[in-house]
Amino acid sequence: EDPAAIAPLLKVLDDGSSSPALRARAAEALGKIPGLPDRGAIAQALVRQLPAVSQVLTNEQALQASLVITALMRVRAAEAIGPLAAMLGAERAETRADAANALARIRLPLAETLPLLISSLDDPDPDVRANVARALGVARDARAFEPLMAKLADVGDGNDRAQVAVVRALGAIADLREPERVTGALVALGQSVLNGVKPGTVARPARLKLLFEIATVLGNLRANLRGNNIQETPAIPFLTSLRRLVGVGASAEVEQALATFGPEHFFRLPNDHEDDHESGFSTDLATSKLVSESRRNGGVGNLARALGIIGDAQSREMLLWLWGSEPAGSIARPEILRALAKLKPLILPELLREAMEQRDPIVRAAAAELVPSSAAGLTMLKDGYQRSLGDPQNDGRLAILRAIGGYREPAATTMLEAALRDPDHLVRRLAVDLLHKRGATDISSRIGIVRTDRPTEYYLRLARRLEQPVSAQIRTEKGVIEVDLFRRDAPMTVENLITLARRGYFDRLAFHRVVANFVIQGGDPRGDGEGGPGYQIRCEVNTRPYLRGTLGMALSGKDTGGSQFFITHSSQPHLDGGYTVFGQVRKGIEVVDQITRGDRISGIVIVERSARPELSPGEARPARRDNKPLSQRLKRPLRRR
Repeated sequence: EDPAAIAPLLKVLDDGSSSPALRARAAEALGKIPGLPDRGAIAQALVRQLPAVSQVLTNEQALQASLVITALMRVRAAEAIGPLAAMLGAERAETRADAANALARIRLPLAETLPLLISSLDDPDPDVRANVARALGVARDARAFEPLMAKLADVGDGNDRAQVAVVRALGAIADLREPERVTGALVALGQSVLNGVKPGTVARPARLKLLFEIATVLGNLRANLRGNNIQETPAIPFLTSLRRLVGVGASAEVEQALATFGPEHFFRLPNDHEDDHESGFSTDLATSKLVSESRRNGGVGNLARALGIIGDAQSREMLLWLWGSEPAGSIARPEILRALAKLKPLILPELLREAMEQRDPIVRAAAAELVPSSAAGLTMLKDGYQRSLGDPQNDGRLAILRAIGGYREPAATTMLEAALRDPDHLVRRLAVDLLHKRGATDISSRIGIVRTDRPTEYYLRLARRLEQPVSAQIRTEKGVIEVDLFRRDAPMTVENLITLARRGYFDRLAFHRVVANFVIQGGDPRGDGEGGPGYQIRCEVNTRPYLRGTLGMALSGKDTGGSQFFITHSSQPHLDGGYTVFGQVRKGIEVVDQITRGDRISGIVIVERSARPELSPGEARPARRDNKPLSQRLKRPLRRR
């Protein structure tokens, strides 16, 4: 990421004697350098490395195309738009999908390429169609409206990945054309999916991802068009039916969507046995059905976010009651605090001060985000940091330091300098970064060496096992996901998973985050995305790509991994080289597709086998839908660097 590398990397690109793999890695490196001085010229140099799309790409050329496409996406120069659009005609589906993904993420005008994007909505590969739909949504061009509406009605292939992307794209451009028509079409699609769910067959049917996306778009449409009189809408019965299916409070998407339609709809709960409704709010909040149902479904945080959207006196009353009644360790408390901050009650400073005194570091972290910029606020942050010094995890101190970094007073600089003595290296690293922004120099050495209690034998044991194949069976309510683990590429990350799995750490933990077309994520004992094992492990970034079914380590910053992992639904090249890849789904990718938020892991079983060679990390990106081992899919490996 050093700009001084630009010239030698460009020289490698233009050196005809360099191997395609070497030129591809030079392109990748260029894409990772921030603040490029001449994006246009660098984009043109990268474009020269794209293989001709008229020929069948070899594995080596496919890797080169993938890395160059991702580099062009990161460089974000207008000169890349046309060449990327041309790659939509590539012979390999994965190359077309990468090109569409780059166009969706490049965040530049796509008007000239719109006809080509629209024609690619009929691509035979679902991942290409999904990425093209996302690009059309980003373009926000009214010309894409009718083609997207046609694809929404085209449910023949039954592929939710592409349909979810079409729903999102229509949500992005619906305010340009006929929002009422979009609402009707989305409700019709959602109702048809709901009609296919047999009550009592499964708590979380696989197509919930599509239903939740429809709910999100319906809520966004209502919020964006609040000035228009569209109170009478078919969205209300659909959202109410969906709420009945998943449970009151269980879905953030459903609760927030209903909240946008106002309290008269949000506080009326569906009767379990009839079509009529009953009030979910009573003056006796302790017996309120809305609260009790949300607690039973683990959705008090979702309830709080929705109440923050409604924002009336009744909602403020309920939020204040929830703040006082939720147990100290409740994961809903940060969300209740954020919702209250939106409504600005008179006692907010007192609530923030109380939150800063909580034992839960995540509550303190939420309070740090909300502390007003004032002398009293800085004092509150200082006291909160001192209270956080004994935390087993560093989230509270990191959030408080980031908040302190927003103050220019000398007292804030003194606090940052004191943080250079913090026992946690991530806290010291953040303090150094914040002081650098204030003009401090020659303090990088203050980050120091990470202290570890691992004996030498730990590393020797890892070295002895590098060639021993190992896999993990992630057993879920929907089936088993078998993952080959990459010991050679990420030995400490793999060992961490093995250790936690054999302790039973993952037993009964939920997949707390599921983003359609992106990832499923689990391994959090809190269930809100903020939990971990009480320690961090270092990143082991390698050259393994994020394909469909790749296992990666979730992070909140460099070297912050622990127990949270994710598995990708589709190729995600923008993650390459940023998050540790430490496994690949070998069997059960259809289970990954069926996982919805809230599905639980019954356990992770580790299977070790006799040693066999692993694949080189430089091998080409395989076809997404072929779930055979890489060694069976690739004709030949790439030359090692």
